[in-house]
Amino acid sequence: MDEQNAKHIAFAQKLLTHFPDCSERLARLHKHTPSEGQWYTTSLKRLLGELTVAYQLLRDAHNNPRQTIVPSMSSPMEMAWRARNLLELSIWIPCFLEDKVLAQTFQDDSARDFIGWTKAANDMMIELNKAFGLSNDDNVSLTMDMMITRLKQAASQEGIDDPGRSYTNIRVAADKLGLKRWYVRQNQVLSKYAHPTAMVVMIPEAQLSEQRGVCDLFLIYGSMFFTRAFCQVSNYIDECLENVLKSS
Repeated sequence: MDEQNAKHIAFAQKLLTHFPDCSERLARLHKHTPSEGQWYTTSLKRLLGELTVAYQLLRDAHNNPRQTIVPSMSSPMEMAWRARNLLELSIWIPCFLEDKVLAQTFQDDSARDFIGWTKAANDMMIELNKAFGLSNDDNVSLTMDMMITRLKQAASQEGIDDPGRSYTNIRVAADKLGLKRWYVRQNQVLSKYAHPTAMVVMIPEAQLSEQRGVCDLFLIYGSMFFTRAFCQVSNYIDECLENVLKSS
C-alpha cells in the first residue's frame, strides 16, 4: 500500500475517535431545534451512527479476517459488501444535508421499505410452500394482508405520501448530486466481489493468496467514502450551531 493511501486510512480511523464529540454536538443541535423539525436531527443521528458502525465493521474485517474453510475468499467478499454500504451512505448523507424534501422522502421510505419487505416475506413463504408441496394457510395470508393495510393507514396518518409506492432508488439520489456515473462505476467494482459472481467463484486457486491486495483496495475505498460523509455531517453540525449562537 502506498503512502498516500495509508494516510487516507489513518485519517479515517482518526475520525472514528471524533464520533463521541460529533454525537454530543448533534445532541446540542437537536435541543435547539423546534419540535416540528426534530425528525431531521433524529434521522441525521441515525445516519451518522450507521456510517460509523459500517466503517468499524469494514476496518475489523480487514484487520481480523474471518476464519473460514476458504479464508482467502471470505475477506474480499465481506469487505466489498461493507465498502458498498459505505458507498451508499456517502450518497444518502449529502442528499439528506442538501435537500430537505429528499430527506423527508428518505425518512418516509422507512415505512415504504417495511411495507415492501412484509409483502415480499409473505410472497416468499407462499412460493416456498408451493415448491415443497406444502399447503398455504389462508388465515396467515389474510393476517399479513390486514397488517399491510394497517401499516399503510398508519403511514398515511403520519403524513407519508403514497406509502404503498416503491422507495426512492439510490441512483436517483446520486443523480441529484451529479454523481450518478461515479456511483454506478464504484458500485460495479464493489458488486463484483460483494456477490458470488463468476469472476469471484472462478478465481484460480493460485491467485487466492493475492486477495489481500483486493482487501486493501476495499479498505481504501471505504475509508474515502466514510471520511467524505463524516466530514460533511460534522461541518453541517458546526454551521448550524454557529447560526444558533448568532441568533441567541
